Amino acid sequence: MHLKDLYYHIMTTKEVAVVGREFSAYGMEYALVGLVNTAENTELVLFEYDKRIADDDCTEPENMTNREFALADKYRRKNLTELLHEVIIDGKKFNINGSHGCSLDSAFDSDSYVLAEFIKQGWRSEKFFDYSPEYVNLSFQKLDEKIESLSQLDLSKKISLLAYETCNEEFPQIKLDLEVDKEIDKIVELFDGKEKICIKRVHLVDLKEVGEEFSDMDFFSRICPNGMRIPVIEYTCRNDEICFNISLSSYLDSFYGDSCNGFAGEDGTFCGVIGIQLTNDKKDRKYFTIQSSVNADTKQIECEIVSCSKEIENPHIEEFLI
Repeated sequence: MHLKDLYYHIMTTKEVAVVGREFSAYGMEYALVGLVNTAENTELVLFEYDKRIADDDCTEPENMTNREFALADKYRRKNLTELLHEVIIDGKKFNINGSHGCSLDSAFDSDSYVLAEFIKQGWRSEKFFDYSPEYVNLSFQKLDEKIESLSQLDLSKKISLLAYETCNEEFPQIKLDLEVDKEIDKIVELFDGKEKICIKRVHLVDLKEVGEEFSDMDFFSRICPNGMRIPVIEYTCRNDEICFNISLSSYLDSFYGDSCNGFAGEDGTFCGVIGIQLTNDKKDRKYFTIQSSVNADTKQIECEIVSCSKEIENPHIEEFLI
C-alpha cells in the first residue's frame, strides 16, 4: 500500500459504531458488525459464513462448458447480503442503495482498515475469529441516506433487516431452430406459459455497417471477423420487464474460456456486450443480440433460450429482527 492510500482511507473513515450481533439466515451464519460513516455514505457492515461451502470443500470443475457455466446460477444458494433491501434502525427505515464486498482473505486494504476500527471499538466474535477467511464474506451495505452522526442512534434497540427477491429467474433451456431473413412468427412460452414472446425474424448484421463505434474498435473484430455476421433476433413481447438470454448451441457446447459472451481488450479490460437496435417503423418490435458470430451465408441458426427473468410484483418479505 502507498502511504497516500493509507492516508486517504484514514481520512475517509469518519466514524464507526459497533452493533456486534450474530444470527442465522438462509442456512448461513451472519455477524452484524456495525455501521460505518465515510465522507459520503453510511454503510452497514456484515460478515457471512456458509458452513455448507466449508464442509463441501469443493473446487470448481475443470473443462466446464458454457452451458454449465450459464446454468450455475440455477443452483446458487440465496443469501441475505444479496436479498437485503431495507433496514430499520432505531425506528427509522433505510433502503439499501448498493453494496460491495469480497471474501475475507481477499479484502482490500481499505476494508481491513475499517475492520480494524471496529476491533479497536470493542467488536469481537469467537466464531468469526476462528473461521477460515476463505469461507467468510465481508459485505458493506450502503444506506440510501447518510446518518450525520452515528451517536444519535440507539443501537441497543432491535434492528430489523428486510430481505426479498425482486426478480423471478428461470432456466427453461428452450432449443430453437430459426431460419435467417424470413418471417418466422414463432411463439415461445416462458414462466409456465404465463409470459410469451413472438420471434419475428433473424437478421445477420455486419458490425462494420451499424456504426463507427464498432468498426473502429479492434477487439470487436474478435467476435465478428471479416465474412462473419452477428445474429440479431427481432421479437415482440407485451411485458417490457421480461429479460432473456439466447445463445448459439455451438457456443453453449464449447468449453468455457475458449469463447465468451464478453470481450477483453489487450489491456485485460472487460468490455460490455453488444446491443444492436435495428431501424424499424413498427414500434412494438424489440431486438436481442446474440454475442457470437456466424458465417455471412448462414441460412439457419440453432440457438437456445438458456435463462429468463422478470420483476416480481408483490415480493415475499422476510424479516430478521436482531
